[in-house]
Amino acid sequence: MVGRLRWLILSATLLLLAPWPVLGAEPAVPKEAQDLLREAQRSRGGIVEMARVAEIRRQGELVLATSDGERIVPLRVVVRPPGHLVLETGTGDDLVRREFMNGKAWEVRSDGQPRELSPEEAARFRNLVMVDEAFLVRAALAGDLLITGVEDAGPGQVSLDLPAADGRAVLLQNTAGADYRLVLPVGGGLPLRVDYSLPGEQPDSEHALSDVFARWRVVEGLLFPAEVILYREARAISAARYSTIEVELLPESPSSPAVSQP
Repeated sequence: MVGRLRWLILSATLLLLAPWPVLGAEPAVPKEAQDLLREAQRSRGGIVEMARVAEIRRQGELVLATSDGERIVPLRVVVRPPGHLVLETGTGDDLVRREFMNGKAWEVRSDGQPRELSPEEAARFRNLVMVDEAFLVRAALAGDLLITGVEDAGPGQVSLDLPAADGRAVLLQNTAGADYRLVLPVGGGLPLRVDYSLPGEQPDSEHALSDVFARWRVVEGLLFPAEVILYREARAISAARYSTIEVELLPESPSSPAVSQP
């Protein structure tokens, strides 16, 4: 009887000491991710203020890396989540306008005749809407994106060909299963980079892409990157340099779900 009692006491003690989750406690990883995301918004001008951004219009130039050297073309980008994107490059006979809205995508060239893009091409634009660093963070805080984890983003975590980013990467996923890896400084701050993938030209193929942010500029009291360098398979292929950034803000509303958390 004494031996049985000792065994029961030992078992109960081990159960109490074991690292079981406390009922109602918030998992450690999502909490760290939310803290990083909130600090990113604070660094840009405030959580409430960033939640009011409804549309971003950017205009400037796209610098393309080609075998013959750099090629520069005019660039205009309009992003309005959850599903509107305009990407316009060139002028005159070289004008190409691509627009994604309501789940479909069109392309208009210099002749002015719209051509509907394939579902595969439309899928690329759908993912690009959320790649915008301002809306990616807001969607994650609002619960529209699933936070799947946090990992180190220091040396050795990614290809050495990508710019160094000693920080933490918040792992996110949208409802369609697309993954985003947002790299932030340790402790939070302005976004450094977002890694993602888009469907390739061939069936069942994907391109590993990274947007690297630089030259932050104040617009309507908020910070936005005026330069975005695009890497494909860890190789720099273009740089979007914006001379003009315009922001449309929603009316102030203290009930925004993205800012209801402290």
